[in-house]
Amino acid sequence: MNIHYSPRAFKEYITLLEYTEKEWSYKQAEKLDKQISDILVKISKHSTMFRTSKKQTKLHCCPLLKHTIIYYRIKKNYIEVVSFRGGRMNPKTLNL
Repeated sequence: MNIHYSPRAFKEYITLLEYTEKEWSYKQAEKLDKQISDILVKISKHSTMFRTSKKQTKLHCCPLLKHTIIYYRIKKNYIEVVSFRGGRMNPKTLNL
């Protein structure tokens, strides 16, 4: 299945890469981008392999890093990435 980003997810993706480059290095940001690409390939091939959200059962949660989670929905013809979220953030503020 194809992967699509919501406008929110795309903004969070760019922010995550920019933060990583600023705080660590360009090389580390490239490494993170590769990790994201690799996990999205897995999601596209096995979309149900990650657990669903307890509150929103159509929303899947995929751990990316120790403190970062990718939230996505399975649509009829594609997978929509809806958010890149810090695991330490209050889940009540997710608002998806």
